[in-house]
Order: sequence, then structure tokens, then C-alpha cells
Amino acid sequence: MKQNIIAYIKTKPTYPDPPFNPSSAYPEYSGPLSRKKNFVYDAFRNLLINLKLDAKNINKAEWNPFREFIKPGDKVVIKPNLVTHNNYGSGPLEAVITHGSIIRPILDYVLIALKGKGLIRIADSPQMEADFEKITSNNGLKKLTNYLKRQYKNVPEIQLIDLRKERVYFGFFSIWKREKLPGDPLGYSLIDLSENSEMGDLDSNLLYGADFNRQITHKAHSDGHHQYLIANSILDSDVFISIPKLKTHKKTGVTLNIKNSVGISGDKNYIPHYKIGSPEAGGDEHSKYYLGDRINRLLVDFLLGKNEKWGKFLYAFWAAFHHGAKWLFGIKTAEEGNWPGNDVAWRMALDLAKIILYCDKNGNLQKTPQRKYFSIIDGIIAGDHNGPLSPDAFKAGLLIAGFSPLATDILATHLIGFDYRKIKTFKNGLALKEFKLSNPLNKYNLITDTGLKQNLISFLENQKPIYHFRPHDNWVGAIELKK
Repeated sequence: MKQNIIAYIKTKPTYPDPPFNPSSAYPEYSGPLSRKKNFVYDAFRNLLINLKLDAKNINKAEWNPFREFIKPGDKVVIKPNLVTHNNYGSGPLEAVITHGSIIRPILDYVLIALKGKGLIRIADSPQMEADFEKITSNNGLKKLTNYLKRQYKNVPEIQLIDLRKERVYFGFFSIWKREKLPGDPLGYSLIDLSENSEMGDLDSNLLYGADFNRQITHKAHSDGHHQYLIANSILDSDVFISIPKLKTHKKTGVTLNIKNSVGISGDKNYIPHYKIGSPEAGGDEHSKYYLGDRINRLLVDFLLGKNEKWGKFLYAFWAAFHHGAKWLFGIKTAEEGNWPGNDVAWRMALDLAKIILYCDKNGNLQKTPQRKYFSIIDGIIAGDHNGPLSPDAFKAGLLIAGFSPLATDILATHLIGFDYRKIKTFKNGLALKEFKLSNPLNKYNLITDTGLKQNLISFLENQKPIYHFRPHDNWVGAIELKK
């Protein structure tokens, strides 16, 4: 298999409408065609051709590009970025989540490879307040999966799964109302990476996850334990296909394949995102950690952490005052670890990427990869500036593919004008001695948008980026490559 080939391609920065049928009559495709041009499908197919997948059968009816890593009977997980149903800024939702038109050709070629035998799970664990129905409706994914089930008879089962165990609801008088969800139909496994975790001996008393129960976070990452609650549908898979959105991130600089790994967990309390407090106090938050932030942290733990109605009610009044005062006086802080000084988020992201690649179906960490991995980054309309939840749209028209989460992420980071060497996820990912997420970068051959081949490390050192994205406000001046 061509593990050491990585590629990108450029196309028109526009998404087609559901169900995203191709507009060209390809020899390997026998379904209906779209009357409107589908640039995404064409670009994706050309990307697979550039990767030389099933090269001897290209442009033949028997072309099966995924045959090199998917065989009949396999269980395939497709993991898009379905983080939320809203863009919290002024940009479109297209800049936040993976679009369904990227998933369509992937499904088509997975179905070809499975030959009617196997199982497909499209799965993610969104933000805790996200509306999964709205997400999958807005990006066309729900229409797409329903269409394929109707259009093709005797195809393998296609499951669309929200991996969260519960959802919360915002509201002034009902803040953090919680609703139990069906979750992963296969349940969850508590995986302890212990000494193989990147979390090391960080002070667990300071760790904060993505929910309010820090007791769970503390217990999961103390006394030599580093535990994550992982959806069994992920562990049960033979193939993992990652489809992240190309966008910036307030805690890690960018959010691509490795950060996309966060969506395999069923409980966000197990996923540390930062250490509370200023760096002077051993925390991960900016030194401009003013008194109001400290009071807010205490009240979050005391009023919201207990999940009592009276606490939610009182916190609602405090939050209105706190955030209103910051807005009124123009106070800007990097609370919640939203700056380059965050020394936690990259660690948990690498941990979760290790679990995807190296944990077997029983949740035991092995020395060799336990499932095949393939990535396609959706950069058709990318997320610029204040990602991951409030980005502006950047019409990049990019698709980037590879078999290594780390190498593919590094290429994407360079293409948008950031220095991968200044991003902790990549710097520390490349330094891994065990459970590696890529080969040395000089071992990869890059296929460019024009089909030319060159060494990846040579490209990174000598070629200018295609674009210059704006980083998150708190990251300005920290990671940009020179124009």
C-alpha cells in the first residue's frame, strides 16, 4: 500500500447540493448523474488517481481505489468533523463542519471496495450542546445516507451515529439542562494509556475537560492513570477514515486529523483541554487572568459542577454580569487555554490519535497499528481566523489526502501559511518514539495539484504556502509563515 504518498488538489471552492451525485459518467460509477457540475466529486476522484490507488485499473469499470485498505466484510468508520450546528461568529456553517459532498464519493468508493459485505459507520461526538439532527440536515449528510439506502439495493448497512452519551441545553433559566442520548449502540470502553500517555505527570487538580465535572477529569488523570472513555464503534472498526475540516483552532492553532480524534469519546469530562489558572500559578490560561476570571472558575465548579437547579439559576445571573462587564470595559483574556501557551490540548489529541491507530478491538494498546487509516481534509470552504467555532469562510478549494494523520496535517498547515514547527501538536507528534503517527517527513512523496511529485520535506522547506490564513486572535504572531 502507498503509505508514504501524500497529495493535495485544488478545485472550484463551491459545494454541490444533496445527494451530491457526480456530474460525469465515470466507468466505475453506475448510478444517476447530476445535471449540475459537481466539482468536489471530480476533484476527489482525481486526487485518488494522483495517489496511484489501484493504478492498473484507473479509468476502467473495475477500478477499486480503496481495495488497498478495505476488503469485503470490513467494518469502516467514517469520522467527519460535526462539531456543532451553528457558526458562533458571522461566517457560514460550511466553514465549521465537514460537508456532505466530501463524504459522498468516499461512501461510493467504500461501497465498491466492500462488494456488498461489511458495515459503514459515520460517527462523531459533537459539542455537548450541539443538535445532531440540525448538523446532519444542514450539511446534507442525512439526505445523503437516506438516498443511498433507497438508491442501492443490498448495500452494506450505513449507520449515522451520535457518539455522545448526553446533550446539554443553553438557556437563562434552564442553563445546562441535560438529556440522555442513545449514544454508541456498542457501548464504551475505558482505556488507560498510563505511562504511554502524553499527559505525563501534569497536576490533575488543575485539569479541565470540556464539561463541568472536574472530579471525573481529576480521577481519570491521576495516580499514574490516563483514562479516556472511547466509543466501541471506533474500536470495533477495521478501517478509520478521517474527514476533518481545514480550519484554525483557539487551543491548538489548527484543527485537522489529530484534533479530529477528540470526537471518538463518549464523555468529554475525560478529555483535558487546559489547566486552570495563570502560568504563574501553574495553569494554562493567559497571564491576563484577571479577578473576574478567577471568580468565574470558582463559581463554575461550585454552582455548575454539582448539576443542581439552584446552582444553574445563580450562575446564570453571575455569567450575565461577568461577560457583560468584560464586553463593557473591553477586557480580553485568553481564558480556558485559548492561546499558544496551552500545554494540555495537544497532549490529549495525540493520546486519542494513538488510541485510534494502536488500540485493538478490546481496548488494549498494541505495538503495531490495529486498523487501516486514511484521511481527506475538507478545505473546499475552510475556516479562517477565529476557529474552531467562530471562523470566517475561506474559499480555498483544497482537498488534502494521505495515510498518516500527522504528515497530512503538517502538509495542510503549510499550505495555509502556518509553520508546523511552531505548533505543539506537530512538534511533539514528530518526536514520538513509540506509537508513531507518521514516518519521518523525508520519507513521504508529495503529489501536488498539478500531479508533480516531490519530497515532502523539500516542499515544506522550499515552497511558499498557497494561502495565508489568519490565525485565531490570540495566536497572531505565533505561527504564521512569512509572506
